[in-house]
Amino acid sequence: MKTKNIKVSIEIEKPRRCGECPFFSYQEYRCHNEWGYESCCSLGFMNDDMRERDYSNKPYEKCGLK
Repeated sequence: MKTKNIKVSIEIEKPRRCGECPFFSYQEYRCHNEWGYESCCSLGFMNDDMRERDYSNKPYEKCGLK
C-alpha cells in the first residue's frame, strides 16, 4: 500500500502573546508527589520544562512563528 503525502497550510497573524494563539494550551502534569499545570504549544515550540510557567499574557521567547 502506497501512502500519500499530505500538506496542510494554516495562515494566522502572529500573536503578540501566547494566550492569543490557537495552538497554545495548558496541560496538567503529575511527577511523583508534584502536580500542577504547564504551558503547551501544539506546534512543538515549547520543548523546555514548562511546569508552572504561564505564557498566556506574554510571548514565548523561542516561538518559531514568523
